[in-house]
Amino acid sequence: MKKLIVLFLTLLIIFSGCMKKEEFKSLDVLLETSGSFHETKSYTKEFDLYGVVTVNRLRFRTANDIHAKTIRYVDQGDIVNIISKSEERVRINDVEDYWYQAEFQETRGWLFGYYLETYNTYQNAKNASKKYSGESAVDEGDIVNYDFINNYINKNLLFISDGKILEITDSTRKKATILNTIEDGVILSYTISPDSNYIYYLVQLDQNTGLYKYDYTNKINELIVKKSAQFCIDFASGKIISVEQSKFERENSWVFKSIDIETGTEQIFSNIAISPFSSSGGSSAFIKALTRERGGAIHLEYDNQMGVVRFKSPDEDQGYLITMVDGSFIRIQILKSTEYRVDSNRVIVVENIMNTDGTVSYSLIMRDSMSGYHKEILKTGLYPMNFVMSKMNDLIAVSMADTKDETMPICPTSIYLISLVNNELLPISTDGKSYQPGWRR
Repeated sequence: MKKLIVLFLTLLIIFSGCMKKEEFKSLDVLLETSGSFHETKSYTKEFDLYGVVTVNRLRFRTANDIHAKTIRYVDQGDIVNIISKSEERVRINDVEDYWYQAEFQETRGWLFGYYLETYNTYQNAKNASKKYSGESAVDEGDIVNYDFINNYINKNLLFISDGKILEITDSTRKKATILNTIEDGVILSYTISPDSNYIYYLVQLDQNTGLYKYDYTNKINELIVKKSAQFCIDFASGKIISVEQSKFERENSWVFKSIDIETGTEQIFSNIAISPFSSSGGSSAFIKALTRERGGAIHLEYDNQMGVVRFKSPDEDQGYLITMVDGSFIRIQILKSTEYRVDSNRVIVVENIMNTDGTVSYSLIMRDSMSGYHKEILKTGLYPMNFVMSKMNDLIAVSMADTKDETMPICPTSIYLISLVNNELLPISTDGKSYQPGWRR
């Protein structure tokens, strides 16, 4: 099997060699954050939704305009019946949302949606309204302070660009540092340890792909597995799971190894015969970008809830569930999903919207299965490929692909932040060659 070679430009930087202790040398780079990233074209649609007002003295206006006459005020915890929403998202100062036409106590008017939580049933809205109390009178478009976001992502947010791992060092000045990983290697994927002290990364060196560990404090690289096609880690048990193509009992197989993080002891726990059949497709610019985002054509992850390894080879449309106890496996059907799980209750659903000019926009809708919360948090012309929630639970790093230019060999991808505080899309690196965001803490 020929592995997908990630396109990259050579970066002029000196890295420490494997297991060589020497002074850390890094290269500061400037991030590109230009370009338009807000898409406001929309559509009119009737909604069967209920809105919960999140602030006191929110203006109930005669029209969807901040200069329209105020009919009355609604207060925190009030429940309104949503009739429709405006055709476009509107930006007022530092916040953006739709205007919602609503009904409250037999009065109809317009409310700015930034200060509404929407729910799909009245009971869910009623339950949500109980959590609001206190005084917080606002006007539309109150300015949001972003200093906390800039401070939080510095030396915290990582991503891959041109096959190297970059770390944001000064988001205000758009500065990042290239981590001192293996020289001349193209990094395909990486995993950050729970204590943030180590980064395990898969790197391609010539025709060989190996797994290394980067000591973030001492700036040291250590070879873990000399040959690995893909890896995942169960940090709870201290086991690295690695897969590679190899001969097993004279048969070409996917061979799965378990490596102890502390001792380095390797043990083969399963093997699956390589299928002679190849799945069709996989050559489009979008598929190449998606493959790069996933770290390769092989999908491998540890499911800590089920206690199994999930595996999909590039040669089959089906996948496998493998137990680490005895190496037994079952075949499963791979279902395509447009849902990205934020936590145990919340998911982000991506919906395609055809605009009147023939272009496609993507609507990101947040749904909460516990509360019934249901609201569009963002609309953009870029396709979201990967969501990674920060540990503070208010920021999501996301890779966005520009699928409009079909002449490119691979769709340009860039890194953005979604702030769940105000549903804002913030550009981090829009050079078209940044992907796989990750958080250290």
